[in-house]
Amino acid sequence: MKNLRFATWVLSACQVALAAGCCWIIAHSTPVPDWYPAPEEKAIALADTPEMGLPQVPLQRLQAAWLRPVFSGDRAPDTGPGAQDVSGLRGVILTGVVKTATTNLIMLRLPSGQRIILRRGTSLASGWLLQSVESDGATFSLQGQQQRLLLLPPRLPAPSRDAMPKLPENLKP
Repeated sequence: MKNLRFATWVLSACQVALAAGCCWIIAHSTPVPDWYPAPEEKAIALADTPEMGLPQVPLQRLQAAWLRPVFSGDRAPDTGPGAQDVSGLRGVILTGVVKTATTNLIMLRLPSGQRIILRRGTSLASGWLLQSVESDGATFSLQGQQQRLLLLPPRLPAPSRDAMPKLPENLKP
């Protein structure tokens, strides 16, 4: 029992000496860094930069913002002489493209569900003109605006909801 107590004291003393030696090595072995001199501060010439001001907006345009708040539920796009109908192709889906050396036509499904076929150079009832036909889509134009419809890639059918087929009892391993 005395030998065990003596060995414990010896090991504890060795641990304390080892910890003190490690602390001394770490404290005396790190070199003092050589710092670079502080950079000289340069004065920035603010006179060379142009002063930015707020744009001058006529009061009539500001009045429209008060009359029609941005976050109103019944807000609609601005109407006026510069406003154009860009919703003509909303909901129209390109379902097919036929492009050969002599034929350029596309198949469309309208938002009403009606299916139509258009040749290049013809237009929809909304006024959008079929300008060009590519293998993956078609380009329409209306009053200088262009919009492109892309052909949707084919999709796999939905997984079956039927019960999984089962192997006959004699084929099971």
